Amino acid sequence: MKQGVVALLLLTKTAATVLRRQASNSSRPSFDPCSCTCCTAVEQSGLICVPGGDSCKLCAPGLLQSSFAALHNEVDYSRFCLSACRPSKDLLCEDREADVQHQTALLRNAAAPAPAPASADMAEVKRAGEEAAESLAEAALLRAQRHAREAKQSAALARYAYEKLTKSRDMAAEAAGQAALEDVIIDARKDAAEAVKIREGWEDQARALAAHKAVVAASVYKKAKLRDLKVAEAWEKQATDLAQTSRQYEEYAVQQEMKEKKIKAEVRKGDTSRRSELQEVEVEVNEGVDAAHRYEEEAQAARKEAEGIRANSSWYDQAEKAAAAHTLYAELPKGVIPPPLPPLP
Repeated sequence: MKQGVVALLLLTKTAATVLRRQASNSSRPSFDPCSCTCCTAVEQSGLICVPGGDSCKLCAPGLLQSSFAALHNEVDYSRFCLSACRPSKDLLCEDREADVQHQTALLRNAAAPAPAPASADMAEVKRAGEEAAESLAEAALLRAQRHAREAKQSAALARYAYEKLTKSRDMAAEAAGQAALEDVIIDARKDAAEAVKIREGWEDQARALAAHKAVVAASVYKKAKLRDLKVAEAWEKQATDLAQTSRQYEEYAVQQEMKEKKIKAEVRKGDTSRRSELQEVEVEVNEGVDAAHRYEEEAQAARKEAEGIRANSSWYDQAEKAAAAHTLYAELPKGVIPPPLPPLP
């Protein structure tokens, strides 16, 4: 009997709660009853039901208000589609439970006022209370199952949102890494261009210094050549002087020979006083001829010496170029392309 009384109290309390909510809902805007026809099935880690359009935002759950823990007779379609509907064919949605009407009838019966037990048999009252308790327990079980499925769907949505967030975060990180890599490549190209410019300037300085040292090394042979050419000029001048002296002695010998012929003619005529003079003139003629021949030979030797020095001076030209080339290549750092041989003095 106590169980029957408890069941009646529970029924009365439930009915009062429903009546209070209905009274509270009467003062708020009314919405169309919730229906799974306003939901559509989408793929999100499996098929789930979501609102099908902008018009499907809020609806009136009616007697299912307590199932959604709603303070008023209104619920968001996203919650209703997820918990009360299930995907069907052609991406449509249908009621999740076939016995929704049965549950609604149970809740309506629970809301009806209970008859007074004074005129009924206590056994009937007890049996009615037990049946009502069983119905309420069954309704509570169905709500618990619905809540479990809703939690499962919510977990699936949370996992999908987490995976999408993780994917978007990875994509953002990859994009940021790609942008950073592009910045590094651009900076590396700028640094490489600056390094090439610095390298080219350094190579130009190295070439200029090597060319200067090559000219200095070649100038030694140039100076030696000029020195030898001056010596050759001195020999040529000496040869000219000797040749002139030889001509002078030759002219002197000719004059003395003419004088000798004149004295000889006078001696033949009988003038014997000039015999000693004739001998002196003959000696002077011979000395003049000998001196002329000697100086001529010396002049020819001086000319040959000058010609030999000039002929050997071409060696200095080759040595000058060789010294310049050797110094140019030796002074250049490794890896620097050598410039053309600079003009030599």
